[in-house]
Parts: sequence; structure tokens; C-alpha cells
Amino acid sequence: MKYQEFIDHLLAVYYYNRQINPTFALSPFWIIDTMNEGYGSSDVQDIMNYLGAEGYLSHYNQKPGLVSKITPRGQIYYEGLDKKYQSHIEKHLKQKGIFQILERLNNPEKFNKETVNKLIQEIEKELQELDGIDKDLLEDIQIIKLEYSKRRPDREILRLKTEHFLDENVLFDKVTDLKYKLSV
Repeated sequence: MKYQEFIDHLLAVYYYNRQINPTFALSPFWIIDTMNEGYGSSDVQDIMNYLGAEGYLSHYNQKPGLVSKITPRGQIYYEGLDKKYQSHIEKHLKQKGIFQILERLNNPEKFNKETVNKLIQEIEKELQELDGIDKDLLEDIQIIKLEYSKRRPDREILRLKTEHFLDENVLFDKVTDLKYKLSV
């Protein structure tokens, strides 16, 4: 995906997030990782600098890290895009499951905590049964379990720990499902 097209997709996520909940800010790290289009954490600062300089996004430093919201100028830019192109972007974001995640993030009462806890327990049990497993992974699942049990879990910690599992390619399908359910 070309850089400008990626920027337009990124702005679309912020645009639709604002439609769902105008007060909710998003982590650019989460969006860029979720879109999985060849841009990663190392590109976030450049992308955020560009979008901030254009006046399309406002950035805020909060406890879990940098979060951003679309500005009126960003909304005008996105709404000014060709309708056919907007439909293409929406279709792409639906395929990535981003709209479903935005709904869950903005409607936490719909989020089923019991399902996530059950999945964490399954992963923990399967890890204990694997031979020759890196003991750090057992510690990481404990960190995920502990962090998720908090009233306001730090999503960046959850994202980093699930990414570590994915990098190690251990229980890939279940950990991918967990990452999706954690919305990180």
C-alpha cells in the first residue's frame, strides 16, 4: 500500500472512531499494527508528525502512551475524498476487522471479559504442557493475566506481551485470537 493511501486508511479509522464516540482517542501504534500494511512501530512517529503538521490529528500523551484524535480539518479532508475511494477504504477496514474492534473499544459493556479470561487460561494450560518452552512465555502469560484483571488495564503492556508470543510463534492461532479479543 502506498504511503498516501495508508495515511487515508489511517485517517478513516480515526474518522469512524469519532463517529462512534467523539471523546475517545486511539493509540496510533494499535491502528498501524492492526492494519498490518508494512508500516510498523518505527514509522509511527513520522506518520504522527506528518498528520499533526497537516492539522489532521491532535496528539495527547496519556499514561499508556501517545493517543490521537481526528481534528475538524482531518474530518474535512476525509469527507472530501472521492466516495468510491471511501467505499474502498471502508471495505478494506471491514476485512481487517477494525470496525468491530472500534465498536468493542467504544462499547465496553458489550465486551465479554469472561471469554477473554477463559482464553488466557487455555493458553496458560497449553504452555505448561509444552516441552522445552521458554519460561519467559509462562511469565508473559502471567503478566497478561494480571494486567487484564485490572480495572483499567494498560493496553500497551497487553499489546507488547501478545506481540512477544506472536514473534515466538507459539500457539499462534490462540494468541492471535487473544490479541483480537483484547483489542490491542
